Amino acid sequence: MKRKILFGIAIFLLLLFGTGLSAMWLLNQTSRTYSETHRMFHQHVSHLNSLRFETSAINTHYLPDMFSADDPLPGSSLRSCSTTASPI
Repeated sequence: MKRKILFGIAIFLLLLFGTGLSAMWLLNQTSRTYSETHRMFHQHVSHLNSLRFETSAINTHYLPDMFSADDPLPGSSLRSCSTTASPI
């Protein structure tokens, strides 16, 4: 009877230990993969952020000069087309 309890506890501890080790291994692999991916794409992301900043700086500088408040919106001077058919 005592031997069955001892074997049951031993198997439970072995399964618990194996599950813990596999979880630690998976977390280590995931962390390593994330670090490698982050390192690989960091340069691309920084270039895109600088491009976005430069584009917004250009828009802030030139757009107010292109359109003043007194000018009508682009395309508002177009006349509406008449769709009535002429008699033949």
